[in-house]
Amino acid sequence: MTGWMQPSHIIIIAIIFLLLFGAGKLPAAARGLGQSLRILKSEMREMTKDDSADDDSTKDAPRRELPPGEASLDAESSSEKKSA
Repeated sequence: MTGWMQPSHIIIIAIIFLLLFGAGKLPAAARGLGQSLRILKSEMREMTKDDSADDDSTKDAPRRELPPGEASLDAESSSEKKSA
């Protein structure tokens, strides 16, 4: 055995796809797969960009948090405004 995927395997897979999807639906399925891959690639690019931006910002600036008392006061005041 010379490799995992031989030309005969590719031909068999192509025949199975033709039988499952039919000749008319195959281009639409390929188009949908291409769009899905394009979206996946762009999302992965955005995630890596966000991760690198987060890494850069956390190195330079200290993390700022509200004290516990102020956080609960903000939540109470916003709930009072909604009920009024």
